[in-house]
Amino acid sequence: MFVLRSVFWLTVVILLLPADPNTGEAPRSAIIEAVMSARSSVAGLSGFCTRNPDVCMTGGAAIDLVAEKAEDGVELIYDLIDGGGPDPSGAESQRGTLTTDDLALPWRGGGPDDRV
Repeated sequence: MFVLRSVFWLTVVILLLPADPNTGEAPRSAIIEAVMSARSSVAGLSGFCTRNPDVCMTGGAAIDLVAEKAEDGVELIYDLIDGGGPDPSGAESQRGTLTTDDLALPWRGGGPDDRV
């Protein structure tokens, strides 16, 4: 619903802007027709959820998911900009955990028939 409201109000603002930059006035009939058209569009959209509640619930869940992902992305970007990257103390605790057996290369010798 936020997106629909935003689109509606942006449309209203655009319609109220003067059409002719030389005179500074918009034609009156065009404004009245546009407002009437916008009202009928809003009425049609507001009745959509009563006619199709499942679609509105699914759309609302999708919008919530997108908003949550956007919020996580903004938080990640903010942390990167703010210099709060990964925790260095956690990275240090993971170093030096390999044993000599882990570091030893496995034997890969061939038999007498594997001449190059």
